[in-house]
Amino acid sequence: MSHDHDEMNTYLSLEAVVVGDDPATSRVIEIGCVEMHDDHPTGRSFHSYANPGRDLDIAALQAKGLSTEALADKPRFGDIAYGLICVIRDRPLLVLDAERVAAIEREMATVVEQLKPAGWSGEYKLDQVCDLSVLSTIGQAMGQEDTSIDGFSKRYVLAAPQRAGGSLAVARFAGNLWQSLRDDYEKWQTQRS
Repeated sequence: MSHDHDEMNTYLSLEAVVVGDDPATSRVIEIGCVEMHDDHPTGRSFHSYANPGRDLDIAALQAKGLSTEALADKPRFGDIAYGLICVIRDRPLLVLDAERVAAIEREMATVVEQLKPAGWSGEYKLDQVCDLSVLSTIGQAMGQEDTSIDGFSKRYVLAAPQRAGGSLAVARFAGNLWQSLRDDYEKWQTQRS
């Protein structure tokens, strides 16, 4: 993270639900973002499902508790992209893992033309619009081998989010994880200086 952690009293925690193993064809079908202040949810959030615009693997959707029919009347990612950017712009943002960041950036790249009037052009990267921190990357840098939800849950004795809670539950988990991880991270940074 590039900012002073003592000044990071208010931040956002984001999760995207992605279906598909192939980056070229995977789609973000749900996105949730919660605002945290002094490591507690403020009650403010952003949440939307996204219609992938095509059929996705039924088993993969069912594993996420969704169906093609349930997503059929939802907005396309391009229709929610500007609202998402307005929420995260110039804010500290936590994301659990780099795969989620890559999936969001791939989706944003498909709608970047729509965002040009708001000041974006060229290749889209989340860290261009917010102060992005990826918790799995931080954990790996500190030597944690398992930076999955289960790995973090075991190390920091946190309850893993329930699948039924969707993206907002995982976003809240990431916020709680940061609360637990931050002391270790600050000590690690001090040892490196």
